[in-house]
Amino acid sequence: MKEPIIDPSSIDPKNHLKYWRYRIKGSDDIGKLTVSVLNLNDQDRLVKKRFEIGNAIQVKLEQLNELTEDYINGVQTSTRRKNRIINGIKDLMKEGLPNSIYSATSATVILTDTEYDALKIKLTLLNFWDAELSQLEIDLNKTALNLEK
Repeated sequence: MKEPIIDPSSIDPKNHLKYWRYRIKGSDDIGKLTVSVLNLNDQDRLVKKRFEIGNAIQVKLEQLNELTEDYINGVQTSTRRKNRIINGIKDLMKEGLPNSIYSATSATVILTDTEYDALKIKLTLLNFWDAELSQLEIDLNKTALNLEK
């Protein structure tokens, strides 16, 4: 008899899996079984890769925050700089969409990073936060896993 695991095309993984320190944990029996059967916490193949992705996202968010600070402080206020900031955050957020590899990791890291929160506040104050960014955030919230408490 086959034991059921999560099929993301019919079951929302968010209801059964949690994210904690680049590891996936089952929050119920089907989640735990899925983690075990698919070996979702293989150290070399998956956990290390999630960490590398998360770290790269954090670095990019820090860079975007620095660029935005410079813009706010009048150091560099060109249209090119503005577009670099807006396109940078949009491209980063697109990494958390379901069609991207490691989308759950990307979405979870982005939405839980304080650098993201700070950047969103700055972009909102500058009136750079637009409908596309709002929709991307909604989509990221659908992809991100809950954090283990």
